[in-house]
Amino acid sequence: MNVNLMSVKISYSKDVDGKQKKVNENYLVSGWSFGVTEKNIEDFFTKEVYENLIVEDISRTKIEEFVPNEKLEEPKFYSLKTATTYLDDNGKEKIQKHTYLIASDSTENATNSFKDYTANSTEDFTIVGVVETNVLDIFLSESDWNK
Repeated sequence: MNVNLMSVKISYSKDVDGKQKKVNENYLVSGWSFGVTEKNIEDFFTKEVYENLIVEDISRTKIEEFVPNEKLEEPKFYSLKTATTYLDDNGKEKIQKHTYLIASDSTENATNSFKDYTANSTEDFTIVGVVETNVLDIFLSESDWNK
């Protein structure tokens, strides 16, 4: 599914063995602006009652599509990059790169999920890399899930 994801880094205080500990976490949130993205993440985490929640950073990602996996309750998230070679208007060979986010439980399964996802594609691409991200969860708007 095509998505516009922002990378959000948050910090908050957490009680660990009677002591307050600062925790840093990374999430991906769908949003078209920084303000809407910040509001969405604050609304979600306010419900979770985190103490001293601070949105440390919001940045755009290069992720173009998200490949979910409803079979996994707590998936890991993998960044998968592809390269496609094409000829431009002048006949010069060009390389176009794409980045996908894959919900999976392993690098191998992420690769296989992507191949299944693109099985009917006519695009000739090469997978150039698959890496596990440090993203803990992804928050999509309802309109993203209905695509």
